[in-house]
Amino acid sequence: SSSRSSSRSSSRSSSSRSSRVSPIGTRVLHEDDHVRIWEFRIAPNQRCQYHRHYHPYVYFNLAESTTVELAKSGDVAPGATPRLQYAGQSTFVTANQLGEHAVLNVGTGTFLQFIVEFFCPC
Repeated sequence: SSSRSSSRSSSRSSSSRSSRVSPIGTRVLHEDDHVRIWEFRIAPNQRCQYHRHYHPYVYFNLAESTTVELAKSGDVAPGATPRLQYAGQSTFVTANQLGEHAVLNVGTGTFLQFIVEFFCPC
């Protein structure tokens, strides 16, 4: 019953945000009036779609991997270097740090994160 009411409130609240949803992760696990939670997986030598972040968010690395940031062209972003993503690492990205990017998994393991977007001023 609680999941049904969550789905109803999610569809009402997300309609005003739907035009601003970038494909940030692989799939949406949960969305309500306050947060959207993404699962984000990238196999080795694969990349995610170039996307823009519109909301403050926190990400949690669930597995160790190595990534590099990509520019809109699909090339490695100027000045970007491979970055080790530690399992258990979490980072909060504030509203004034939001931007656009894509990520390439240059490691040997699957890149796996949960991303929680916040629909409040943070």
